[in-house]
Amino acid sequence: MKKDIILVTGGAGFIGSSLIKYLVSKNNNYKIISLDNYSTGSVKNHIKNRNIKYIRGQNKDIDKLLKNKKKK
Repeated sequence: MKKDIILVTGGAGFIGSSLIKYLVSKNNNYKIISLDNYSTGSVKNHIKNRNIKYIRGQNKDIDKLLKNKKKK
């Protein structure tokens, strides 16, 4: 089954990490990409799950970042 992809900006912050926890608890068919520049977020807020990918970057560079991730 194909997984839906959800992009969460600020996923290493309090609100973003809480949203990711909620999404993971409700449905395991999501692939979640977290984009954060870590200016206020923290690696301590990361959730260990194979369906979550964390990317360090800015919202303004989202197209470039996602293209690079897709190649990998």
